[in-house]
Amino acid sequence: MALKAIRIEQAAAASGALAYAAVNAFLAAGLGAFGRPHGLNEAEAGLVLAVGAVAGVLFAPIWGYGSERYGRRRLLLLASVVMTLAPLAMALIFASPWPTVALVPALVVARALLSTGGAGLVPLAQAYVADTATSERRLQGMGAVSFALSLGTLLGSLLLSVVDRTGVILGLLSLLAVGALSTVI
Repeated sequence: MALKAIRIEQAAAASGALAYAAVNAFLAAGLGAFGRPHGLNEAEAGLVLAVGAVAGVLFAPIWGYGSERYGRRRLLLLASVVMTLAPLAMALIFASPWPTVALVPALVVARALLSTGGAGLVPLAQAYVADTATSERRLQGMGAVSFALSLGTLLGSLLLSVVDRTGVILGLLSLLAVGALSTVI
């Protein structure tokens, strides 16, 4: 594979890590605040975040096994699609009124999608970069993925200040667009 093609694929892997980190930061920091007007209390927001984290832990080994069996590139695409469904699901949930008894399970499913996709996306991106980079460029590639994770966390957190004025659904749709762009790349 040509060097330029490898770099583009590594950038695509890093963009997936950025998208995941942005959505994760947005939800982790903002779910309690933007869930409150919909009837979500702090304990329920914590439950949504905790169950999502457990889903990520449970699915991480499955992604690892699958990457050895089916290839990292294919599973990177799948993980990106799974992760991108989370902001779409949350936008749909917050766009219409839900009774609290249904709101919490719906948010748990959406958060589990994010965590499940992220549990695959981040280590798959790192492994893919390590596999495709030359030994001279491996450190640079891993640095790019780490930078993307940090930048995504920053961008997701910054988006919360914009959402305060424009609404949570616009923020979630923005994150959906970032995830979709990453998937396309």
